[in-house]
Formats: sequence, structure tokens, C-alpha cells
Amino acid sequence: MSPQGTIPLGIDVGRSRVRIAQITQEAQGPTLRFSIALDLAPDNDLTTTVREALEQSGISERRCVVSLGEPDAMLVPLALPSMSLLERQRTARFEASRVIDYPIDEARIHLKMLNRTRGLHVLGIVRERALSQRISGLRAAGLRPIAIDHESLAFGRAFPNTEAVLDVGSGGARLHAYGREVPISARLSFSGSHVTEAIANSFSIDLASAERRKRTHGSAGAADVELDALGQTVGNALIAARSRGIGEIQRITLVGNGARLVELVKCVERHTGCIVTPATKLDVLSSAYPDDVMRASVMDRALAIGLALWSCAGERT
Repeated sequence: MSPQGTIPLGIDVGRSRVRIAQITQEAQGPTLRFSIALDLAPDNDLTTTVREALEQSGISERRCVVSLGEPDAMLVPLALPSMSLLERQRTARFEASRVIDYPIDEARIHLKMLNRTRGLHVLGIVRERALSQRISGLRAAGLRPIAIDHESLAFGRAFPNTEAVLDVGSGGARLHAYGREVPISARLSFSGSHVTEAIANSFSIDLASAERRKRTHGSAGAADVELDALGQTVGNALIAARSRGIGEIQRITLVGNGARLVELVKCVERHTGCIVTPATKLDVLSSAYPDDVMRASVMDRALAIGLALWSCAGERT
């Protein structure tokens, strides 16, 4: 299942799920040929899950692009005066030490020029341990990672016209704000599992039953406190983004499997004044899937698709 024109796979590794997307280059442009989301069972590791998925799908492509996000990977805009290479390296190391919460010797640092006239750079920082674990797990599955992308850039590729993306997963939530050369990302103290736990406690049911109820009936008021806290956190993150040069944000695209709650949209809108729209389509590529399938799956698989679009981007950071 690897048509001519195949480009590297996009693989999104979450805490409880892994998503794989395959895109081919067609005459009409990039086309989504294959997309799948798989649960990571407690007794099943990433390597086994990915290997079995690729064998069952018949995909022969083994190159892939994966991502890391806050706090394991960070993008920091820097305006630097004219200086020597050694001075830039020292400055990059100093600035990195100011924003990470782990020893600087555990970080891999890269500084890239974005605008020479303005002296604008982007400082990329990744935790070496997180990078090694991600790469080794995929290599053990027979894959060949060719790039590690930042989540904000992959989402920006999937939704090039969005002002902000709110990603709510089972393991955490992140807000990515656009409108300048370097997106601003914030890790939020909320996750879909918080809602599941609140539902379980409210209805005295186990977590598996609570997760099913969340997906089919919503929270039924059982997680109002948690959702309200998320709305306030998103509002504060937008204020912080504006203080760092992001313009006024009026629209937020909602993604992530933990973001399917109808109550979540209303709550974030109330606290931010933004229009919050769950992701239902991608205008950047055509798809071999029917429209109704895409509408149902884009929210959960947008990151993997954005990663698969890496090779189609004119400029890579």
C-alpha cells in the first residue's frame, strides 16, 4: 500500500494512542491515502503497536517524521545583534538555560537565522533523553525517523489559516498561538483524563465506563469545575501570548481526542471571547476517505497529518 509518490509517514505518539498518516504526491497535490489511530494497551509498547499496524496495513514506506512538544521541545524567538559564531553559541546556551527546568547538559540546542536584517533567530531546544526514547522506539519498529518536528509547526501546517490551536489529549493540553515567525506554545494544567476521573467519581463507575460515557454523552455536569479551570487557563495563556508579540486571537481550532466534549467548546468561548471550532476538515490536501470519515477523524489525527506534510513544506524549521 505504497503508491508512487509516497513521502515519509507522519507518526503522532501520544500517551495512550499512536496515529499514523500516509500522504502521496499526486497531480492535484498532496493526498491523504492512509490514516489510523491505535490505542496503546498497558501491556503493549509503542514498538509492537507500530510494527503490527504497518504489517496489517501493508504500508512499505519506513521513513517517518515524528514530533515532540512542550516541555521536551521548545521554540524560542531571539533577536540578536551582530556577533561571532562562538558568541551566538554561548548566547543560545545561556538563553536555553533560562527556559528549561532540567540541566542544560541534558539539552540539545540549535539556533537558526530567520531574518538577517532584523537579527531574528529561533532557538530550538530538545531534551536529549526524550529525543533518544522517541527515535529508538520507532527504529525498533523498523522505521527510519528522518526529522523531529515541533508540534506547533505540524499543526500550523495542517491548519495554515488558523490563529491558534488548542490540543486536548488524555495526557495534557497545549495551546499553540500563531501570527508571528515563531509560534508560541503553552502547556496547560488540564487533560482529558481529568474529565474522565471526574465522571467516574460523580457516577461511581470505573474509568473505562467513564471514558465511554464521556465520548457518547459528555460530562453531564460532572466535570464543570475541571472544564471551567481549563477555560480560565486558556484565557491566561492568550494574554501571555499577546504580551510576547502575538496579535489579537479571535478563532481557536480545537483538536485532540480529549476535546470532543460539547461543553468544552462553550467553556473556552466563555472565558476567552474567541470562536472555538472543532477541527472537521483540512483544506491543505485532498483525501481518499469520504467526507464524513474525515470530519469524524480530523480532530484526532491532525497532528499525524501535519507531520506527514513536512516533506511538502517549502521551508522547514
